[in-house]
Amino acid sequence: MLIDNNNVFLDGPIRADGVSEPVPLNSLTLSGRMGPLPLTIRATEDFDNLDSLELTLQTAHSETCPYTDLPGGTITIPAAELVTGTVLGWTFLPRNTRQSWLRLKYTIHGAAPGRGRLFAALTREQDQPYEQALYIDKGRVAAP
Repeated sequence: MLIDNNNVFLDGPIRADGVSEPVPLNSLTLSGRMGPLPLTIRATEDFDNLDSLELTLQTAHSETCPYTDLPGGTITIPAAELVTGTVLGWTFLPRNTRQSWLRLKYTIHGAAPGRGRLFAALTREQDQPYEQALYIDKGRVAAP
């Protein structure tokens, strides 16, 4: 997968509520309607302690304008899914994304995690990691 550093929201530990780096969409007009723009959010380290993690896409007209929550742009991920390698959230940038800047707000529910990392970025390709059930040998699924 090719990753442009300008399109990375975050790549690191989550210990408290916060917001990611803003990502510019200013080369796109009506960015959510420019075809499917892959959005990758992945746990890169198991999380502990928390009950769930809420992710909200926020948009703004410029990097320094106030950011507002994207309507329908909030998901809550239970702790059981916050394990290394799990692809989380949206597959593509939502179609109702209309403004030039985007960031990711994250809110912890429950106790603050002592460990846990996320990677989130707009990417060139859709993130489709290997899964055991995808292994096929002579037309038959060979994995359990």
